[in-house]
Amino acid sequence: GGPSGGHQGPTDKVFIGGLSPMTTDETLNAYFGRYGTLVDVVVMKDRVTQKSRGFGFVRYDNTDSVEQVMADYDNHEIDGKWIEAKKAVPQDMMAPPQSKGPPKGCYGGGKLGGYGLAQFPQMGGYAPLN
Repeated sequence: GGPSGGHQGPTDKVFIGGLSPMTTDETLNAYFGRYGTLVDVVVMKDRVTQKSRGFGFVRYDNTDSVEQVMADYDNHEIDGKWIEAKKAVPQDMMAPPQSKGPPKGCYGGGKLGGYGLAQFPQMGGYAPLN
């Protein structure tokens, strides 16, 4: 196997799907920290219940670590559950839905560090590509 879909270009962010309800930010940090220096780790939670929504994101300080994560695609297991890791597309690489032209400033971190929460609140500012 291998990742089906997902962002093809270099990225420092990984979408993690299929998480166990028990999996925490700390668990993700411990697991994915083996691949490189993490700068951000988040398990997305329901705003009301604070329960895990079964997915999250990790972000590295480089793109090579992401490639190593992708190389181990079939072997990622956390809390006894196989999880799917896919390259995430930074928010500043996507055209906003209301935009009619090409995205402006589609390179680099942007003012929000690539985290436009207002646009995709359910995905922490990132949309996974299926």
